[in-house]
Amino acid sequence: MNDTTKTGIIVDDLTKTESSNVASVAYQESSKTAYVTFSNGGLYEYKEVEREDFESLRDAESVGRHLRAVFLKKGFEYAKLENTELVLPVLTQDILDEAAKKCEDDFGKA
Repeated sequence: MNDTTKTGIIVDDLTKTESSNVASVAYQESSKTAYVTFSNGGLYEYKEVEREDFESLRDAESVGRHLRAVFLKKGFEYAKLENTELVLPVLTQDILDEAAKKCEDDFGKA
């Protein structure tokens, strides 16, 4: 039997691209890791990427060209990930209520 269980990586920023080769780019602030999902389904992680470098990739006119010209040139360590998917955090009502209470405690009611 094949185990198709995937590991989920929670990211802070996940953006689909209009690139013919790159389907999406994502970033995880806590680990300074950028993720690139290619149109063929391949998912790669790039380590020790500053937020500004990720944003320049995300906002590039040509994401694929920027990836080759900047990310590979800067020598970010990268690896292909298997059985992994990227997910955005889910905001539940409990989390929203807790944040609202903290704001009230810190700043008073509006």
